[in-house]
Amino acid sequence: FEAEQKSVLLGEKLTRIIMGAAKVSETETRLWYDWQNTSVNIDYVLFEPARYSDVKPSAEEVEDYFDTQKENYKTDPMVKVRYVVFEPDAYKSQVTVDEDEIADYYDANIAEFKSEKTVEARHILIKLDTAADEKADLAAKTRAEEIVKMAKDGQDFAELAKAYSEGPTKDRGGYLGKFQRSQMVKPFADQAFSMTAGEISGPVKTQFGWHVIKVESVEEASTKTLEQSKAQIISTLAERKASNLAYDKAEQFYEGCFEKDDLVNNAKTFNLTVTETDWFSRRGPDALGGDKGVFAKAAFALKTDEISDIQDIGGRYYLIQSTETLDAAVPQLEAVKARVESDV
Repeated sequence: FEAEQKSVLLGEKLTRIIMGAAKVSETETRLWYDWQNTSVNIDYVLFEPARYSDVKPSAEEVEDYFDTQKENYKTDPMVKVRYVVFEPDAYKSQVTVDEDEIADYYDANIAEFKSEKTVEARHILIKLDTAADEKADLAAKTRAEEIVKMAKDGQDFAELAKAYSEGPTKDRGGYLGKFQRSQMVKPFADQAFSMTAGEISGPVKTQFGWHVIKVESVEEASTKTLEQSKAQIISTLAERKASNLAYDKAEQFYEGCFEKDDLVNNAKTFNLTVTETDWFSRRGPDALGGDKGVFAKAAFALKTDEISDIQDIGGRYYLIQSTETLDAAVPQLEAVKARVESDV
């Protein structure tokens, strides 16, 4: 921090030296002022393309345009696939979590169950430039002290923040929410974390200026007991075991897939549903929602009839088989005629 401040001060000093050597003449000042403040009165007519909606391009114009712009109408490569999916949730009923596992997890991951001390607070900021002189600093501090007096005399702190704060939380009545010590600059954090709920601080100086702080609530650091954490641990371990079991089943399934028909035949053995998609592009099938792009990437990497290895997509395990592919191509004019006419 000290090195950074040294660098800032040196930069400011250099800027002052360079700017101090720059002289601006009266003529230059006048020219600049005139250029910045010159105005002009104009008359204009506006032609909006949207007003001309009765344009009817001829067949020749449409054909000529299509011939010169064919690449713009090229179709995306497409693929059809079939797939099976192994859902960890489907295996949760088959897993158990014993007391020893719960205790071992708690001991090994104790940090998960610790909560740092947090403070909920509001503040009012009187900004102060880092290069401000002693006089400006005193004026800002005096203003902060006046606000402290008003707050301690019973005036609503949030309303005072809206009226006097110069910080980004002004419109929220200075509300900062709940925060940990590490989330605030040291002088601010040291003051806020030494206060009790309802207390209003005196002026506190940081690199941003002078602050007045009101603490709304304090939550002390704590650690959940094993008993309090038990449900959370059981849920975590059950999900982990179910995911491992789903992967094991997917691996058994994959080991039985050698020929192109094996995915369908294997699915019958495992009592799984085979899903067949319609044509889709590299954007992926809509049915897969947010995971469709990842699914499409795996699908487009396959040759026709090839079965993928196990794909972990969104926490589920997929085996995908490409059934048909369609290369990118320029369509016949008739297939995109309406679009071409619209573009013309």
